[in-house]
Amino acid sequence: MFSKINSIYLLGMEGKNVTVEADVSDGLPGLILVGYLASEVREGGDRVRTAIKNLGLSLPPKKITVNLSPADFRKEGTGFDLAIAAAILSSYGGFQAKDLEDAVFFGELGLDGTVRGIPGVMALTAQARESGFRRVFLPAENVKEASFIGGISLYGVRDLKHLVDMLSGKQPMRPEPPVNMKELQDTMNRYDVDFAELSGQPLLRRAAEVAAAGKHNLLVVGPAGAGKTMLARRMPTIMPGMDVAESIEISKIYSVSGLLTEKEPLVKIRPFRAPHHTVSVQALTGGGRRPKPGEISLATGGIQSGTRDTPAAARRPGGDSLESGGHGDISGQLSACGCDEPMSLRSFSGPCEVPVHGGTDHAVSTEDIGTTAGQDRSLCGGIPGYLRGHQRRRRK
Repeated sequence: MFSKINSIYLLGMEGKNVTVEADVSDGLPGLILVGYLASEVREGGDRVRTAIKNLGLSLPPKKITVNLSPADFRKEGTGFDLAIAAAILSSYGGFQAKDLEDAVFFGELGLDGTVRGIPGVMALTAQARESGFRRVFLPAENVKEASFIGGISLYGVRDLKHLVDMLSGKQPMRPEPPVNMKELQDTMNRYDVDFAELSGQPLLRRAAEVAAAGKHNLLVVGPAGAGKTMLARRMPTIMPGMDVAESIEISKIYSVSGLLTEKEPLVKIRPFRAPHHTVSVQALTGGGRRPKPGEISLATGGIQSGTRDTPAAARRPGGDSLESGGHGDISGQLSACGCDEPMSLRSFSGPCEVPVHGGTDHAVSTEDIGTTAGQDRSLCGGIPGYLRGHQRRRRK
């Protein structure tokens, strides 16, 4: 018997619809998985068979062929387990797959049949809604995260037996209640810090206010302990408050990165990211074999605090300036994806030691960065030299 179940594969921030086809026929008993699959997807066949056995659901020995279509791109991750199990059980007559044409399945299976959460559920649910699906069957621990999307019915699945009981009619299917957006808006934009905690430095405060109001980038130079990171951490508090729609868009990025939890399923304040100064370009821009967001993407809608090398890395992916709201193409070994990353870049550096006429050293600080101060600028390898090099590149 042949059956089809819908699922979705997440590539970066973009979802691709996948059809899980299962056929049960006479022949040498076994389970064959095809469709350009990674090893973790192929291993899902053993997880599915063991989960079905441990739940007491006996299946006659048959030849089972499962195809994940289309087969022209590589499928990775463990999110297809639930769809594969549903397709196999439907092929054995456990329920009618034709009643699930408007439904999509994703989730990982444990050997005892429990359905475990997966990353990227918020983006997967949004893709399901855009593709015209009306129902989503997903892990129960991911329901709260997906409920913020709206416009689609969600059914949390605890284990494989729970799914079979719902689809066979033994247990009523009750969708999760929708989220009250008005109450949600009242719980947002509550910060633990405040810009008013900054004392003194009126010029620096004024520069930060102008940068926040106009969404400009900001370069601050000063010694350790001058308050650079303290300023950057408090800048989101003077930026416009997030609404629910913007919060959901930012939360999709964190969902793909696996940074949302059942207790904190939504990003309710503007992000502040301060990666270590030794962070690699790959960690900043994201990418990899299966593209994932980097630090620049995680700072979407908020503040990216970095060193003077961060702006160059932020421009590399696609040529557009990501820190000013451009579009980047993040490429991996086997695939590529695009992502919009509108955020403000705050770059910080300590003073550089520049030789001055007379043999002494002079530290270039915020007060005299634009002055000569008796320095031999040709010997400067710090911030002023970097700025001159940046200006030369811009003129070219």
